[in-house]
Formats: sequence, C-alpha cells, structure tokens
Amino acid sequence: MLFFFSESLLCQPSETEQKCPRESTTVRFEDMIVDVINSTTLHIEWCSVVDCVSLSGYKIRYSLKESSSYNEIFVTPGISSYTISGLKPNTEYIINVNAVDVSEQVVRNCGWGTFRTEEADGMSLISEQW
Repeated sequence: MLFFFSESLLCQPSETEQKCPRESTTVRFEDMIVDVINSTTLHIEWCSVVDCVSLSGYKIRYSLKESSSYNEIFVTPGISSYTISGLKPNTEYIINVNAVDVSEQVVRNCGWGTFRTEEADGMSLISEQW
C-alpha cells in the first residue's frame, strides 16, 4: 500500500526523456502523487506531458482493487490534477493515469498505484458494536 503526501508535484526532466510516438518531440514524466482528502475523496496530481503535438488529454482509470470493472475520466491537456470523490471509506483502489493522443493511444503512463481511502468518522465504533 502506497500513500504519497505532498502539497505540490515538482516536475523535473527525467534522465531518460521519452518521445511522443507519432512525433519527434520530447515529453517528460514523473510519478503521480495522491493526497487523501477524506474517507471518500482522493486528489491525484501528475506531471504534464509537454511538447507532444498529438496529445489529446489524460485518461484516469480507477477501480476497487478486487474488481475487474473500472471508472474512467478524461481530462484535457493543461490539467495535471483531479479529485476523485464518491469513493468507499477504508477501501483500496487502483488508480492509473495515461496521457493519450487523438487516436486514444497511450502516449505515456503518468502514474499508477494502489491507494486506500481513510476510515469514515465513527466507522470503527460501528465495527466494534457488531
């Protein structure tokens, strides 16, 4: 289980810069950061893909750890963070962010991991009563 806490994500050029598949321009990549907002909300932040003409945006996929179905959110270029809400308390989620081109092909994986939401207030008291 991984938790990353940070106020902001510092994007530094990596030692091995990646190329955009259909273009000869350079992109850079860093891992995403996840902040736990509360028991049902996670805020994710990733480094933007830069200088990629064919970039269409980012696909954020998240699912319960033990589930084969997932939710997908699309955000436009220029956005490098998103708040996912409506999650279940004290539950593990798999989150993946991919930069995609106009053909919806993955340009770069911008981060993925397994993250747990916090326990809801009073949840431990309810558990102890049963």
